Amino acid sequence: MDTGDMLAQTVIEIPNGMSYAQLELQCATRGGELLAKTVWDLYEGRAVPVPQDETRSTYQSFPSDEDYIVPVADWSASHVYNFICGVADWGEPIKLHVGSEYFVVRKAISYSLGNIRDSQDAAYFWRGEELWIRCKVGWIGVTNPTIFQ
Repeated sequence: MDTGDMLAQTVIEIPNGMSYAQLELQCATRGGELLAKTVWDLYEGRAVPVPQDETRSTYQSFPSDEDYIVPVADWSASHVYNFICGVADWGEPIKLHVGSEYFVVRKAISYSLGNIRDSQDAAYFWRGEELWIRCKVGWIGVTNPTIFQ
C-alpha cells in the first residue's frame, strides 16, 4: 500500500496489553509529529530520501473468522494476552482452542509465564470467576468465558 522513498521513520513501543485503538492513536500522533518535522526538513533542504527495500515488505489482509481462533498450545501466554487485548474491541468472538474445547472470551485479565499450578496435567482450571488456561509457555487468565461447541 505504501511505496516510494522514505523521508522519516520512528520506532513505536507497544507495551503489553495495548489495544488496537490505543496503538492507532499512538501511530497517528507520532505520524503527525513526523509529518510536521519532515515538511520543515524538506523546506530547509535537510530531508534525505531513502529507498524502501521492497524485499522486506509484507501485506496482511483483514482478519477472517479463522484468525480469531487462538491455538493456546502453540502460543505463549503473553502472545495470547496481547492478542486478546489488541483485538477485543473489534467485537469478533475470540475462541481459545484448548485441547478439544473452545472457549469464547472477550477479556484477558492477566498472564504468567511461570508455573502457577502444581499439577501439570490440567489444561485449565477455575480460580473463582477467572478461567486460567495453560499455554505453550505460561498461563492466561480470562473472565466470563463461554464454551463454544
